[in-house]
Amino acid sequence: MSKRIKSKGPLPIPPIANRDALNAPLIDIIINALKGENLGINNLIPYNYLLNQAIRQYIIPEENWHLSEAAKKLWDSITSDDIRRFHYQEPIVCDLANQTPAKKFVGNSSTGSAIKIKKGDNIPFNKLFSAEHMTPVADIIKELKALDDITPENVKAILDKIHICRVTKEEDKNIKPKYGRGIDIESIKNDAYKNIPLVY
Repeated sequence: MSKRIKSKGPLPIPPIANRDALNAPLIDIIINALKGENLGINNLIPYNYLLNQAIRQYIIPEENWHLSEAAKKLWDSITSDDIRRFHYQEPIVCDLANQTPAKKFVGNSSTGSAIKIKKGDNIPFNKLFSAEHMTPVADIIKELKALDDITPENVKAILDKIHICRVTKEEDKNIKPKYGRGIDIESIKNDAYKNIPLVY
């Protein structure tokens, strides 16, 4: 189990005692996809797609989840639920909102639209928030493909460098660069996230 870090609040996800066991099948898929890529038969089997999807399902160490101050402030003003449970289009039941101002993003909109959230509203998580890959999946894949020795241990060492941050959708639109960040989390915090204050 990974070592906990000190934070300004609770860890973003509860500790998962059997994380390694749950991740083992995904690591097998990733290893086989990497080996398939090396065979050069990507035109027959979508190995890149398999890599991308398997990586997105990997359960990362709990200290690799982050939360922006703006996301926490908005979340705490609209719901008493736990942000750690929400992903993608899962609806947020807004049980605390009181004409709370926010920006809602639909589709590829880069500006969003100003809304007032009322108590009782149900809003899909991904219209207000984003679980942003601080370490882009493409950069993780690049590191995996550069491995000379594709072993479960070496693959896991790279996957455990995945970091994800819950941010507002508006913040997500302004985090740059989106790609080519590498996987060094401190460099990412100091560059792409330099204007995004984090709770943890």
